[in-house]
Amino acid sequence: MSLIRQYKEIKGKNEIMIENLLTVMGKGSRIDKNYIGVYSDRRWSSNPVIGYLHGQYGYYGDSSVSDVINPTTTEYIRGAINKMMPQIVTTAIELARQDIEKARIAASKEAQEVLEEVSVPKEDVK
Repeated sequence: MSLIRQYKEIKGKNEIMIENLLTVMGKGSRIDKNYIGVYSDRRWSSNPVIGYLHGQYGYYGDSSVSDVINPTTTEYIRGAINKMMPQIVTTAIELARQDIEKARIAASKEAQEVLEEVSVPKEDVK
């Protein structure tokens, strides 16, 4: 896949995602209901949280570990994530935009190389 095609795919996918995230955060003229957060059950979302919350500790010389994630910890983590959701979404948007720009720069370099390769030197043109 050429870098130009890769840039177009990244740009298209990320722009849709950015627009969706801005909409869910209430950025839009027609938005009257919006929410983004982490739920404790799947009744409200068809998309489960990606990944698992895991924490453990162990002591030197002892091969066993203790799991520190329990329902109480999960509730506090969920609360912290929900409280920080605007910053998390804003950061996700920034990262997506950075990837678009990186892909654009790579595609531009590739295009310039192709143009240099196929261009005819002026002295050879008669």
